[in-house]
Amino acid sequence: MRILIISNIPTPYRCAFFSELNSKLEENGSELLVIFSAKNEKNRDWNPDSFAYNFKYIILKSKTINIFDTYLHVNINFLKIIKSFRPSHTIIAGSWNLPIVMYLTIFYKKLLNIKLFWNESHMYSVRNTSKPIEFLRKYFYNKFDYFLVPNKLSLAFVMKYNKNARSFILPNTVDQGIFNLNNKLFENIIYDKLFLDNKITIVQVSQLEKRKGVIELVDNFLKLPINIQEKFNLIIIGNGSLKSLILDKIVGKKNIYLFSYISQRDLANLYIKIDFFILSSFKDPNPLSPIEAVFSGKIIFVSKFLGNAVDLIPNIYRNKLIYNPEDDFSFIFYYMIELMNNKINYFEVKETLYKNVFNNWDSNKVCANLINDLKLIHE
Repeated sequence: MRILIISNIPTPYRCAFFSELNSKLEENGSELLVIFSAKNEKNRDWNPDSFAYNFKYIILKSKTINIFDTYLHVNINFLKIIKSFRPSHTIIAGSWNLPIVMYLTIFYKKLLNIKLFWNESHMYSVRNTSKPIEFLRKYFYNKFDYFLVPNKLSLAFVMKYNKNARSFILPNTVDQGIFNLNNKLFENIIYDKLFLDNKITIVQVSQLEKRKGVIELVDNFLKLPINIQEKFNLIIIGNGSLKSLILDKIVGKKNIYLFSYISQRDLANLYIKIDFFILSSFKDPNPLSPIEAVFSGKIIFVSKFLGNAVDLIPNIYRNKLIYNPEDDFSFIFYYMIELMNNKINYFEVKETLYKNVFNNWDSNKVCANLINDLKLIHE
């Protein structure tokens, strides 16, 4: 098999996945080529030069257009690359509206051979539903032979636009070399000053934008009685347009911390020291930060609007660990206190979450399953 993947930009978690996938494909005598439409986007804080690219890849020259916070990368000189590679399968791992994707699926669909679209949108996603966009989305969703989806919510979204869609499950994975139960502290430990007390420590990692529910998180925390607030450290990590507003809200609060982007290794250091992870998003297709936290042995509290919320949280704990950020969700802080006062329950919840995530998001299993699926449709 000769697998071509077309994506928008390199990301740390996708590069880790592509590296492992490439290793397993090589064992099977297959090849992988990843084409990125651009090196980075302005709303991303990471440094692509720091990623491990243990796979064959090409970053195309591009001109990027920003239309209502949607980055469209215009590329040239990619046809020769694809023709030379001669893919048996082409996986579109970026948006359907990338210019390179639209051009290829309209004019060169035979060149791509078996076409798969890696869809992350789901039924809770907030999307542009204007008639022209809905028409185009349906048009392009019917250009693909198969779909790769992380869960049932995502499949339902696909079926809305392509009723005859054939699909395979492909969960998003994280770098388990960095995020795991056996982690030891990496060098460059920068958060020791936060942990000189015995407070319950919570972290949210997200962009500081309205759709991430950061304001709602801070407001719910500040509504707690002072004696309850004082039991916690709340750490928020991210950049975005709401930074000044958040800083105004937390001024004078010695137990609420706001940090800009940090590396994955610094984040792994942080997970070793914290007690709980939280994510209050109103819009998040299938975020990886809660998966990283669970792989690091942490209990997570997540918004019901996460595309993978019900997959991450086993049914027995959903009424405790999944909440609606549109409502008052102060009850979760009281449940955190309850868990910290009962270590048996704490470790039971932590172990249940970990087993669930390992069974469904272990990158070794995910890569092996994807290769088997590709072989099936290749034959």
